[in-house]
Amino acid sequence: MEVKADKRLFWYVKESTVMDLSNKNTLDIYVQQILTHGNISDIKQLLSNISIHEFYASFIRVRKYLPILVAKFWEHWFEYHYPTSRADSY
Repeated sequence: MEVKADKRLFWYVKESTVMDLSNKNTLDIYVQQILTHGNISDIKQLLSNISIHEFYASFIRVRKYLPILVAKFWEHWFEYHYPTSRADSY
């Protein structure tokens, strides 16, 4: 899946840059930026662009780069909504 980079979140890329979310590295950058700098609308858009499994797998890869409170929030969110999900299961 390809998405246009929102200049508000991806200020460091050229105007009209398209991000290929099928590439894990690009997906991780996308998820990290949205979780760090995005709002609820950005998160809703993220979850409409990728599956919950892709989101979880990417979150596991990028959580060490997230602000601690953001990482903890999403860890608790996954545990609450998907109690069988564990950090090492992906």
